[in-house]
Amino acid sequence: MKRKIFFVFLLLIFIFPLYSISNKTCMCNCFTIIAGKNATADGSVILAHNEDDGGDAYLNIMRVNAKKFNAPLYSYLKSGEKIQVSPSTQELIWFELPGFNFADSFINKSGVVIVSNGCMSKEKAQGEGIIGYMLRRLVVERAHTAREAVLLLGKFVEEYGYNSSGRTYSIADKNEGWMVAVVKGKHWVAERVDDDKVAIIPNHYNIHKINLKNTRKYLGSKDIIKFAIEKGLYNPEKDGAFDFAKVYAHNLKNTYNTYRQWSALRLIGGNKFQVEDIYPFEIKPARKVTPALLMRVLRDHFEGTKYDLSKKETSPNNPSTYGNKRPICVKTTRYSIVAQLRANLPAPISTLIWVSIGKPDTSVFLPLYYGLKSFPEDFSRKKPPLTYEEIIEKHYFPTKSFILRNKLIYSRIHLLENFVEKDYYNRIKVLKKYFSPLEDSILKTQKSFESTFVLLYGKDQKLAKNFLDFYFHGIYSSFEKSLKKIEKTFIKN
Repeated sequence: MKRKIFFVFLLLIFIFPLYSISNKTCMCNCFTIIAGKNATADGSVILAHNEDDGGDAYLNIMRVNAKKFNAPLYSYLKSGEKIQVSPSTQELIWFELPGFNFADSFINKSGVVIVSNGCMSKEKAQGEGIIGYMLRRLVVERAHTAREAVLLLGKFVEEYGYNSSGRTYSIADKNEGWMVAVVKGKHWVAERVDDDKVAIIPNHYNIHKINLKNTRKYLGSKDIIKFAIEKGLYNPEKDGAFDFAKVYAHNLKNTYNTYRQWSALRLIGGNKFQVEDIYPFEIKPARKVTPALLMRVLRDHFEGTKYDLSKKETSPNNPSTYGNKRPICVKTTRYSIVAQLRANLPAPISTLIWVSIGKPDTSVFLPLYYGLKSFPEDFSRKKPPLTYEEIIEKHYFPTKSFILRNKLIYSRIHLLENFVEKDYYNRIKVLKKYFSPLEDSILKTQKSFESTFVLLYGKDQKLAKNFLDFYFHGIYSSFEKSLKKIEKTFIKN
């Protein structure tokens, strides 16, 4: 009886304040940041990512259980081919945009997270490459560390060939972060983010000089330089020291990328660069990085600079407003995550994925702890587990999911986004009055909630896990109440 009273007391402390607040063109143009553990305020590795995709997109958020097979396991690819893979997988959380080739993100039980950014390369490699969509899933199902994930990704690329122009995969765990640049065909290179640095990437390669003998810092295809010479992309006598990005990138001066990268660099590192610069792979932050800072970056429209889009009459998220000077947050941002990966906390709360369902400027970052026992029903209408064949079939032909999509929380947020976009500068002010106090309260109570969870976990793990579920679902209920109030009093007026 005393334990139940204590449990209710904890719920009142953490959830009641949140309830009270609630009552008052298909272009894959993503943005990613990795902060090393010594660059952050709490010693966590943090990976932040905006997933940008045009077209008719919607988001499923699902948990996928671990599997172990006694017989050989084969994975189907979009091309219809199948490849043999390890017969054991681990549990993961899947952020899925059905129908899209390179929009899904994953985080597994080991705390390994993987996202990606399209990066056009000069390499054509006609006829080489059969793997693309399934690559990150096959990696994250099997890797227990970020380094293991990098090596496994490289192995798949070298064995089967990459079927798209180019891409950079960002991978992190509780100890380190990596960026892995892949070019069409069978070549790749990876660089580790230094523990005291922050790496930022839009949609062009950001890895420059490499030293594959230094395997703590660099990994990649052994013949990456030789291959570039053979393809006529690099002449050592003429071009000087090998620079991967300069050699392989399609265009490092495209303002569609450079302005938003510059803006993130100024917010994190201070005003040290000009828009026309070629930016380094990583920088030291001007101050310790926090999830709140990276949430601000993911919402950026150049506020406070001479390029400030708030001075325009139309929405800062629309191409008609920003032209080729694209900001970080845009109309096609489908979801954002800030993965806070900690090595010093109990497993259920060590991996925290702050997720914004929809554009971060018109939504709330919710604290999706990996140890949650259940997700809200409106996160997804798809029910794993699925076989590899079913994954491909249901991802690319999601008929049933499309029919049910209006019941997803994503669809409700997307309707709100469209409403706000029609009169952005007036309506965003009203929307923030509903959402900003809720997010501020969540961020303020995070530390005290986690401290209480740690104490409770040391005494009764089952009770602590129940507490975690009630905490998150209380927050989510507050979020839904705010959204319902907006739908009833704001959108319909």
